[in-house]
Amino acid sequence: MTKHRRICAATSCRSGFTLLEVTLVGGLMAFLAVLLTSAWKGIGRFPVDIMVRSQLLQEMDLAVAALSRDVGGFMPIPSSDSPPLPPLGNYGGTSHYCLVGCQNNNDDRLDLSYDTNGDETSDIVVTYYLADDPNDAVETKILVREYDGNIFTVARYVEDLVVSKSLDFEWIVVELTFKHPHPRSDHTRKLTLHLKCME
Repeated sequence: MTKHRRICAATSCRSGFTLLEVTLVGGLMAFLAVLLTSAWKGIGRFPVDIMVRSQLLQEMDLAVAALSRDVGGFMPIPSSDSPPLPPLGNYGGTSHYCLVGCQNNNDDRLDLSYDTNGDETSDIVVTYYLADDPNDAVETKILVREYDGNIFTVARYVEDLVVSKSLDFEWIVVELTFKHPHPRSDHTRKLTLHLKCME
């Protein structure tokens, strides 16, 4: 019987972990948790960056497309309020809705002037400028195209618009700065356009 009691006593002493083992395993688990947290932040940041860059590029493309269309030489399809269309077959010709000039207005507006009847005088003015974003949570502004009282949003996430003349006074320089308002990423892109259409 004494022998049996000694065996039970020996096995009962080895049933748990020592304080050193628990401390060592706890420290390793904490170290592993820190490593996984850092890795997870890195994995999560990459898709956010892709999303932010894609949205900024999309807004830049919209701004370039709108400005290219308006500065392309002739006014795009007019609205129903505009003067009557030229005779069938002449729309888009060199004498109707022709771009006759553009100028900077207070260094933060771009005015494009069009001739509607072929007399080479400005009859219609299209203006690009910045306005407050309707979303109050967004600090950036929107690029607006205004024509005959109609306001159209061209692009969002615009931080700054500078319209100036080149040193030789032959070009209008339009500088747009885009900034995405996402709190986890700071992305800013700058777009510069040179327009040769001065009055």
